[in-house]
Amino acid sequence: MGRRTADPQPRGFTLIEMMVVLVLLGLVTTLALPAVQRWHDGLQLRAQGMGIVEALRAAAFAAGASRRDLVMDRDSFSAAATAAPMPAASGPAPVEASAEGAGAGSNGPADGVPAVPPAPPVPREGRASAPLPAGWRVERVERAVFLANGLCRPGRAALRSPAGVALTVRVDGPACAVTLVPTDAGAESGA
Repeated sequence: MGRRTADPQPRGFTLIEMMVVLVLLGLVTTLALPAVQRWHDGLQLRAQGMGIVEALRAAAFAAGASRRDLVMDRDSFSAAATAAPMPAASGPAPVEASAEGAGAGSNGPADGVPAVPPAPPVPREGRASAPLPAGWRVERVERAVFLANGLCRPGRAALRSPAGVALTVRVDGPACAVTLVPTDAGAESGA
């Protein structure tokens, strides 16, 4: 009565079943691919933006470590930006003492003590360095200063990514909090 016979041929998938699965896989991939691409682009944008923020945080630390002010301005974001002294802040050349300039009360030959030239001025300001990734551009900068005492004067920089996303890097004083915010949020709050 319940006698079962074995199939002479093993069962498998038919060609139609395999085609249906492939079509469904193609549809799912077509729908998911743009979302994955947007996720990847957003992730890359955040990583590049955080690289800029970290460079400015390092500049704040370098200002305190080197005991000199560092300025964040438009040139801070160029590829050639370094923490070297800015030309305008280098100060006058050291004055050399001479026998003619020495008089009473000075440290010169009239007192019997050889003239000692003053020490060359130490540059008070340098430029913070935060080179932008390829394709990024600076739209506007409000100068910020990382002070030698570890504090900051606030400022901001409006940046645009290659994808056209507008972001603002904010330096909030006095504690040197460097943040990256969407431009709309950065423009509404006060500096």
